[in-house]
Amino acid sequence: MTSRFKYFAIFGAMRTGSNLLERNLNQFEGINCHGELFNPAFIGKAGQEDYLDVDLSLREADPDRLIRKIVNKSGDDLPGFRIFQGHDPRVFRASLADPNCAKIILRRTPLDSFISLKIARATDQWILGNAPKRKTAVITYDGAEYRDYLARLAEYDADLRRGLQNAGQTAFEIRYEDLKSVEMMNGLAAYLGVPDRRNAFEEKIKRQNPEPVSEKVSNYADMMADVQSLGSDIATGPAPVLNRGLGVRDIVVCRAAPLLFAPLPGVNTTSVQAFMANVDDCAPGQLKTGMNQKALSAWLDEAPDHASFTVVDHPLDRAYSAFMTGIFPPGGAAFPKIRRRLKAHFDVGVPDHLDGWTAAQHGTAFEAFLVFLKSNLAGQTSIRIDGTWEAQHKLLSAMSSVQPIARIIRATEFKDQAPEIAARLGKTVPPVEDLRSKHHILLGEVYSRRLENLARSAYAKDYRMFGFKDWS
Repeated sequence: MTSRFKYFAIFGAMRTGSNLLERNLNQFEGINCHGELFNPAFIGKAGQEDYLDVDLSLREADPDRLIRKIVNKSGDDLPGFRIFQGHDPRVFRASLADPNCAKIILRRTPLDSFISLKIARATDQWILGNAPKRKTAVITYDGAEYRDYLARLAEYDADLRRGLQNAGQTAFEIRYEDLKSVEMMNGLAAYLGVPDRRNAFEEKIKRQNPEPVSEKVSNYADMMADVQSLGSDIATGPAPVLNRGLGVRDIVVCRAAPLLFAPLPGVNTTSVQAFMANVDDCAPGQLKTGMNQKALSAWLDEAPDHASFTVVDHPLDRAYSAFMTGIFPPGGAAFPKIRRRLKAHFDVGVPDHLDGWTAAQHGTAFEAFLVFLKSNLAGQTSIRIDGTWEAQHKLLSAMSSVQPIARIIRATEFKDQAPEIAARLGKTVPPVEDLRSKHHILLGEVYSRRLENLARSAYAKDYRMFGFKDWS
């Protein structure tokens, strides 16, 4: 191998042209891209769960083993892989910091990739090699969905930038529009240290949606007006940095009363919003939410004397709610893919049906989930950290950059503090219901000192910062 690198990683996102980039690179003598080696569902390509004698369990235990395998078996070739947001975060961080890894960042105009993704999901066609088999669909643009998409891209871009800068590393950036440029691809080969050059590329992949955007979106005019209101350059610009990931659109405010509530993911807020509606003399559905930064700023200007609060849950309650809604239910879990992976690779023995399921089995499965949480929250697993079980001090820290919160209330104390908040606003409200989530198997039925200690180990800072005592 003549390259100064041992391997390369393509950092991209779905529908940015990564399949085409991989196939172009593999036409160079001396380059071998192995696909999505760290996709949570497979290794390399869809349906493949074993590659170079590394299966999903071995990859989870030691992801670097797979990188060592492709390097050791590459001979004179430079090996590489594609890694997206949602793939193993350990590999994401390590590759960005490794000077032996050549970093390639692939970008595409966010609106184009968003539309392409919507069409691919509608047609279930993700790659096209035969033009007559092309499937088409017309999608409807949803502004809130697009903002969520932009926020995820912005978060990914920020992580890439921060990882490179912290490690003092650089990357070769290439855009979707340049993938058919022979000159650009030869320049990429030069960056990788591979001497081969190409005069042309075999086009094995066809463009799936060649029509104008106006023919692919049913509400094209509405879409263009909304996108332009974001202030981003839809022709060339990267994803604009929005505050969606920090929770602006989740903030709830009263329409008349100067009261603001910042809900944290995973906390039961039904009773909180019922309380706010009583303060505001309206129905819960009439409270104001889904705001952007401009709308929130306007509300704050109109309510200079406002009261703001959030509610934090006991870490053990929080973990149990995440387990009971996201992981436990057979056939109805909120995170079925994560459920399968936890069951297969982390000994979280959730049942396929509830017949004969005992409290002892339930306690053992929840205990395994808490063990997983400690590793997951420390960034030591390939599974993403979901907001429903993320440490609450981190969520509040992110929120503070958008909207500082004056009052933090423990969930068990909210029903006692709610009347005081209302009294400050000159209101009297009916008694507030307990915020603790109710599940068909109660936490008290399986509670033990072992579970408490595991929760303290996973959420030590939440216990300390918010003054939580033992759950019992």
